Amino acid sequence: MAMEVVQVISDAHEQPVTCVALNKFRRELYSGAQDGLIRVWDVETGRQMRVQAGHKGWVTDMLFNAYTKLLFSSGVDGVLFVWNDKGKEIQEVDLGEPLYCLAWNQKRKQLVAGGNGLIHVFKVARRAETLDLDRGFGSSQADIRADGKDATKVLRHEMTVKGHTDHVRGLCCSESGKLFSAGYDKSICVYDSVLDTERPREPEVLKDNCHKRSREPDHKFENCHGGAICSLAFDFDHNWLITGSYDGCVKIWSQEGRCLDVFEGLCDTVTGLCYVPATKNYWITGKNRKLLAYDPRTPTNITSYIEETSQFDNFDIKKLHQASGTDIVVGITTSRQLVIWKHNPFAAHRVLRGHQDWVEAIIAVTRKEDLGVPHVFSAGSDGLLLHWQPNSELNTDLYSCQEEMCGHAGSILCISYSAENDMLITGSEDCSIRLWPLSQVHENEGEDEHRNILTGHEGRVTGLACCSDSVLASVSHDRSIRYWDLHTKQELECISESHDSVLLGIEFASTHDELATVAAEPVVKVWCAFKRKQKYALIGHTAEVTQVKWCNFKCCWITASDDETICTWSSEGEQLTTIQYQGETVTSMLVDESEEALLVATLDRVIRRYAIKDHGLDVVQNYIGHTDTIRGICQVKEKAQYLSASWDKSIRVWNQDLGREGHPSPTMTELPTSKQDQDESFHSAYEQQNPLIQPKALRANTMPAFRIVTKASVGPRVRAEPDNDKQEQASRQDAQTTLGRRLTELETKLALQVTGASEVPCRQAGKKPSGAKIKMK
Repeated sequence: MAMEVVQVISDAHEQPVTCVALNKFRRELYSGAQDGLIRVWDVETGRQMRVQAGHKGWVTDMLFNAYTKLLFSSGVDGVLFVWNDKGKEIQEVDLGEPLYCLAWNQKRKQLVAGGNGLIHVFKVARRAETLDLDRGFGSSQADIRADGKDATKVLRHEMTVKGHTDHVRGLCCSESGKLFSAGYDKSICVYDSVLDTERPREPEVLKDNCHKRSREPDHKFENCHGGAICSLAFDFDHNWLITGSYDGCVKIWSQEGRCLDVFEGLCDTVTGLCYVPATKNYWITGKNRKLLAYDPRTPTNITSYIEETSQFDNFDIKKLHQASGTDIVVGITTSRQLVIWKHNPFAAHRVLRGHQDWVEAIIAVTRKEDLGVPHVFSAGSDGLLLHWQPNSELNTDLYSCQEEMCGHAGSILCISYSAENDMLITGSEDCSIRLWPLSQVHENEGEDEHRNILTGHEGRVTGLACCSDSVLASVSHDRSIRYWDLHTKQELECISESHDSVLLGIEFASTHDELATVAAEPVVKVWCAFKRKQKYALIGHTAEVTQVKWCNFKCCWITASDDETICTWSSEGEQLTTIQYQGETVTSMLVDESEEALLVATLDRVIRRYAIKDHGLDVVQNYIGHTDTIRGICQVKEKAQYLSASWDKSIRVWNQDLGREGHPSPTMTELPTSKQDQDESFHSAYEQQNPLIQPKALRANTMPAFRIVTKASVGPRVRAEPDNDKQEQASRQDAQTTLGRRLTELETKLALQVTGASEVPCRQAGKKPSGAKIKMK
């Protein structure tokens, strides 16, 4: 789950870009610049669609409104333009002073523009109800000062509020309709009741024949920063204000004006910030053009955990824009680039780096002495064993390296954990096995470490499995299986020449007390862990088997081979199912018992998640992000996460709960249509908790089905019984709106009352009905 760069538009303008806006319905990006032009770009292809000219100076801000499907733009020329979605100018409003920012008040349906200490509030007419802009209306520019009550205008000026003593540089609105402004005078103003035009007011004070009302904000908080406030954003999840200033600080405020937190030392000047609702993080940039990310829940600087997946270091961002109602963030660079980030729910949520070389193995364990606290251990070609843990109880996303252990003379190739002995076990390229008692790691320092080293293999140790009764089984390139007593730390037995080729791995089935070994051959051998004898073999693959796992909830073995098949086998060695997989060689596998899923990492650097079914395996989701071979996967059940280790020297964290249904959360590709958004309006918390319930009489499934009979119909006018005619069913479904159903029912009832069923044949024959008198009112 991460924000990924999906599009980069280079040389967007000939002069520096100042602002952007997004039309989520047409998937178009608007960019404004110092050249006074507005350019329109296709988000998916990056192709320029058109150029909109009108401003005579810098375009300072733009806002696309879903309520009207219109674009609003402001500039230093003091003009506020209204554009339709095809680039046609609808209205021009000249306020006579530079404008610097725009905001939309969803609850009050108001457009707000910030100028020199003033905010101008406009009532916005809904396009679908009062306008027919595409038929040519609005071609003539109307001055709002001529007639502020002109119902045909998109914008109708309502008031002007004086709150600041310097430029207003930021505006934002809460869901409850509160308006907040911040400016160069270091103050924050709050507007609520002053925006309510329905309440009785004192007589308006008219100046220069303009509808400017002398009003003041409800609250004003002064000296909020040590420098001018130049950036403002709103955190809708916590209802917090976020301000950035020339003093280099970012502050979080409650709506009552209380400072909740301060991020200091970011840079000398904050030039842009935004709240990213998809990841619930704050993105901040400054004069040093270094993009930073903060998690407000801790708070913690999480830049190092996401900068690789989000490519922070690749761009010099000077300004940020989060498109409302989408999972898209747009950045403006100093080199006139437009960088588009989009949320990918299946990308790596975090990237952990600590190894200096390939990461070969990873395991997650839960110790008895601290249940509920996950411990992750990773090992690699640098010979290091790293211990990772969540670094804060308040944040489930971040892991930090708590300890670094060394001891092997070569690469660590495999790792296992003995819960019975609370002991970590590693196998290495140096042909040795090393024991790491976790409860005595620090107590045994300085003692004889040779007791924790098991030697005997003559080749690199490639697999470890902890069996019952504190017995350890190991396999090696010397083609032997060796059994060890973890109490006495002595070798119990050695099965030499167990396979005809080098051994690659081993797996233990606790419910059957069996061991399965894989080698560079198509056969998997299953051994009795107690008697240490071969029981049976899994024969069916036509190429080398690379992985074997035991599935406890299905009581079966799962194998993967270079013949591009994954097979399941019964506990007696009978082949159950076979599926073809993609991605060449399988490099790692994990069975998720809680989700009944199988994770398969292949040579194409993709982790595929399969749902384990009776008929086989069904692909659920792909996890993509590693840049080299994936060597290990583990599951942290306490955090509902998967962790993967790779030769790209990284460990990546994936959120597993997002993939349960097999499809991502709504993103840019699943935006609502314009019809769905026609009735977009504010819903309070009470309305969300207590939604309106449609009466039974108006529900579609309780309404009687009627056939509407016309003059051209054949047969008597009778109530129609439900039939299987597809065309008639389709026509009835088209009329199943609330108004359509009521009109249909009323028309049918009136028809049955006014015209008898016996009159229909007479009317069709051109005769007058006998004995019928019809009164028409």
